[in-house]
Amino acid sequence: MHQRSCRVIDDLEDELQQQMSEVLTEHQNEDNVDSVNPEISHINTQVNFPDLKKGIKLPKSPLQWSTANDFFKQTFSNLPITPRDLNNNINTMATVVYNYFSENFGYVNNRNDVQYQRKYESFLTKDLKKSLKKLKLENGDMLEIKFVAKKLRNLLNKSNTTDPNNTDSHASANINHDSLIGKSFCGFVKRFFKKNTSSFPSFNLAECTSYFTKTLSAISPNKTFNIPIWIPKFASPQTPFNLDPPTYQEITNVIRKMKPSGSPCPLDQISIICFKRCPYLRSYLTEIIHAAWSCGVVPS
Repeated sequence: MHQRSCRVIDDLEDELQQQMSEVLTEHQNEDNVDSVNPEISHINTQVNFPDLKKGIKLPKSPLQWSTANDFFKQTFSNLPITPRDLNNNINTMATVVYNYFSENFGYVNNRNDVQYQRKYESFLTKDLKKSLKKLKLENGDMLEIKFVAKKLRNLLNKSNTTDPNNTDSHASANINHDSLIGKSFCGFVKRFFKKNTSSFPSFNLAECTSYFTKTLSAISPNKTFNIPIWIPKFASPQTPFNLDPPTYQEITNVIRKMKPSGSPCPLDQISIICFKRCPYLRSYLTEIIHAAWSCGVVPS
């Protein structure tokens, strides 16, 4: 969005496109190891995609969270953090947290969705309403109630968007997409892109990984950006920059401001709720950040 509206980017578009084509042509024509980055050929030919972990359940009571915090404190206190072995420290933390919650509280079970999809595949809106009402009266399975309610909501939302009386649901040529994006970007995506198969990318994951690996690994020290004279210069800073690493309290404040409803990363399935409810995890995370800050290297 920034690149679309930035005038500087527009002025540099031709130069950027030329640089991009030169980089891609250079890597395509090279049969030997890249002279700028010797690892580039190995990365492009052997792409290892990480495994996605299953979702895990989290504790519900304060006592369970307190027990988890005590376990992490006892475990991580015997695992000192060293800048040289920072990647292993991070992987160990993610593994310990994931295994604790998965072994004690289990995984998120989505296998029943296939069964319910077959059962309610041909149900119309009125049929789903009757089924949902019956399930609630008979205290049916909670997973089935959630599935029927979600399917009913989707059908109702779909009928609203296709209603001819709805002024925002005319033909695509009559829709002001820019206006709708400005009003609600997330709503626009859910309405037009979420179920639109034609919006899927035409490239696969391997092509995308190879493209960004080549682009981001390219180093052009001679390509420096000269600020035009018509761009006003900033005044020199009056206060020296603080190079101290973030404190525990600063990291805690950032974690507290993050939304608990945010989805965890599928590579480790560690929800931000774990850091909100377990103070020692925040302490260990602070030590990791301090170690990365002191050595000046971003962990892989």
